[in-house]
Amino acid sequence: MQLEEAEKFLKGKGIQHPELEVLKPSIDEYNVLLLQPKGDIEASKARVGHRDQILATNQCAKLLEWAADKQTELVVAPEYCVPWNALIQTILAGHLPGARCLWALGCECITPADLDALEGRFKGKLRVIYEDFDRKAASKKVFLDPLAYIFHSKDDKGTDCLVLLVQFKTHPSVDPERVEGDNLFCGNLVYVFGTLGKTIRFFSLICSDAFEATADKLKGFIDRTMILHIQLNPDPRQSTYRTYRKYLFDYAKYETELICLNWASHVQEWKEDAGLKDWKNIGGTAWYLRPDKFDDSDQRVSTNHRAGLYYTRLKPMKWNVLFFNYEPAAFVLRASKVWHDESVPMVQSKRSGPRLQDVLRWAEGSAEWKSGTNSVDGFEKLLTPYDAMVEPLKKLYADNPIHVERLLALTAGRISEPDNWYSVAELDSFAIDEAEHVKRITFAQDPEQTSVKFRNECVNHFVNCRHLLDQFIDWPPELSDLANGYDFGWNKQHPHYNVVSTTGKPATLVYLGENRSEEDLSAVGGKLRTALLRKDQPKNRLGIFHRFHGQPVLWLHPDLRRFDKPNNTSPTEFTGG
Repeated sequence: MQLEEAEKFLKGKGIQHPELEVLKPSIDEYNVLLLQPKGDIEASKARVGHRDQILATNQCAKLLEWAADKQTELVVAPEYCVPWNALIQTILAGHLPGARCLWALGCECITPADLDALEGRFKGKLRVIYEDFDRKAASKKVFLDPLAYIFHSKDDKGTDCLVLLVQFKTHPSVDPERVEGDNLFCGNLVYVFGTLGKTIRFFSLICSDAFEATADKLKGFIDRTMILHIQLNPDPRQSTYRTYRKYLFDYAKYETELICLNWASHVQEWKEDAGLKDWKNIGGTAWYLRPDKFDDSDQRVSTNHRAGLYYTRLKPMKWNVLFFNYEPAAFVLRASKVWHDESVPMVQSKRSGPRLQDVLRWAEGSAEWKSGTNSVDGFEKLLTPYDAMVEPLKKLYADNPIHVERLLALTAGRISEPDNWYSVAELDSFAIDEAEHVKRITFAQDPEQTSVKFRNECVNHFVNCRHLLDQFIDWPPELSDLANGYDFGWNKQHPHYNVVSTTGKPATLVYLGENRSEEDLSAVGGKLRTALLRKDQPKNRLGIFHRFHGQPVLWLHPDLRRFDKPNNTSPTEFTGG
């Protein structure tokens, strides 16, 4: 694999470098369309692509028509996705990318002969260019794995032209049947759009290109760069596929972003001798970034969540990773630029990340893409076995999914430090490591066993806490109002409280499980007491519970002022917000 300046390569073909919105380091945001298709695929020595060619052609052609109509500035489809007939129909019908738009489309495989004939099939509507390759060597293989860039530019005479620049996969995947190993002819060039220091740069990897994306090859190309990684991958977070990400996470600065785009979960692969096989894969589509002004506010995170874009925090590298819902869809986003140059005043340079504005899903009945931003995140299914015991979680989820994870963390005493434990960057359920296993409780689609176990344990813990509190009767005077009833809840005005009594008084009730040591109880109690004091909240409204030999026990901080010797502080009202 060789990273090649697109400007140099295009010049050699008589084409000028395009002016693209995604490369412009301005304050303007840009529109993005990411297709995460449903996978019923055929992978054989003859071809890799959709099994149902008619359906796939119809879906992709209509989505590209939508993108052309909206003048979407960046359109991306994953590896082996877009049938060539869909692209040809779209261009011949006059549905073209806008003047500053870029389509980066993973297309179905193509033979060298069909590649040579490709420009003729577009009937003069565009120029088709690609790297030169050894035809004799290619004749020993069957097909190429292409990424099609479509954009407007000018030729060397200054005449406007539409260009289709084809990039080929540079390294075969390792599949048991050696579909690519035996039949794929690999290219060499990876085109890098843009100029360092003048524009944002942009390049793409095709699935197992990641094996070739070593630190030596990436060095010098990741600064102020948007990187795409398009895939048809049953295990997109397998260690070899994400090795290059480790380099990015360690060395890339704030002005680098990565979009990994895969097919939807549960790809069905058709084999003539075995029928359909379910890959049981995750989706894995994600947007990685860490701008210094990333917007992790509740409004942004929860709005994205409702639509189907879920926040996680990669520790200790401090990258923000936004995972997309695993179900088939086309995601419509608006995003800040990867880099702002000196023309953007510092006060206005707010690179806040992507906002998921719409989700398009294919409607079989009407055979068209339909808009609808409510995505199923798996949380309701997670709660199904628990019936009425989790009603407080359902109620809180309706207000804000993030609050559910805060409530569960606080109720279990899982707080990192007194002041800001409830931020999404600190909550343990939002944290991922290099393996990228997602433990989010309200985004419950990751089937990895440690993630499933964590989510179930969190909900079980809450249910066990409610059972314990229902049994408890020996309330101390300072918490006696809770004997008459209370509701679980959470809000940012009083972040260290998780219940409010029927008289409107807030309190913090924590359950730490079975037979906990004095050291454990003191550690959590000390953190929460400090947190309450720093917020100038009443510290006597704190109870730490555990079970000792099966019996509920309340632990109170040893420095707690006795109720019969009160200070003059009244509990703060615990209202919504």
